[in-house]
Amino acid sequence: EQIIAELMGALKPEVAPELVLNLTRLYEFMYSHLVKAHDEKSEEKIEQVLSLLRDLRQTWVDAIEKAKDEEPYQADTQTTEAKPRPSFTLQA
Repeated sequence: EQIIAELMGALKPEVAPELVLNLTRLYEFMYSHLVKAHDEKSEEKIEQVLSLLRDLRQTWVDAIEKAKDEEPYQADTQTTEAKPRPSFTLQA
């Protein structure tokens, strides 16, 4: 539960609002599922959350690999504006 809370606290809506909204919903689901799992002493519910976390981790690994293949993030030195990064959509 603490790890999920930390993940939620690390989200930055100013960077990617839609992604943050989707991740917030996913993390809230996981958190409430873990609370129920502890109340019910349900290993099955804990395993369901672990499975979601494994899938999410793999999604991030895949996104990082994809980003490595794309043009690197660079600041425009003449206007001091950052060029946008590619966006990724996570689907749960």
